[in-house]
Amino acid sequence: MLTSSFNQDSTHIALGLRGGWRIFACEPFAPCHAVAESSGIGAISMLFSSSLLALVGCGERAGDSPRRLRLWNTTTSSAVFELTFATAVLNVLMNRTRLLVVLEDATHIFELLTMRMLHTLDTMPNPRAVAALSVEGEASYCAVLPPGINSTGSAEPSAATSSAGKVGTVLIFDGAQGRPLGSIAAHSSPVARVALSPSGDTLA
Repeated sequence: MLTSSFNQDSTHIALGLRGGWRIFACEPFAPCHAVAESSGIGAISMLFSSSLLALVGCGERAGDSPRRLRLWNTTTSSAVFELTFATAVLNVLMNRTRLLVVLEDATHIFELLTMRMLHTLDTMPNPRAVAALSVEGEASYCAVLPPGINSTGSAEPSAATSSAGKVGTVLIFDGAQGRPLGSIAAHSSPVARVALSPSGDTLA
């Protein structure tokens, strides 16, 4: 197993394997889908209990590249949409209206229905793919790392606040309205993981 993730209401768990992916229902525990592929899955995300799945490969070939995101329909066993990015996709988060694609130096926010890119949030180096997305309501709150400091010592262009570049800071962004809500000085050391409550009103 290379990666795992629960869906938004924790009724299912998806596993990315060295040779494909599997989905299990949690209660009662039972297998739902199993697909064998020639290469591994490095990131996987479900949309609630629907047939929509986000898959990112971890192979060497173009079709299995970690830079390639596939939105997959488990009912038809076919790709709904595909995107290729300049660098590896480290994580994908979804709710009913938004899709977040987390790269090491940026987080892209898409409108899920049309897959139109709405916003790009530059971040400080983020190899752990630190990001969270609320899953209830219409706000689509996002928690991401702030932009870093470039070689001239100024903050990279972004919809960030004066906390740009400070280690341990988390930026809160409204993915529905497209505006930053503020930042939280969470820790004095780098943030390793974040989580939002379903409504987005509480951040851990």
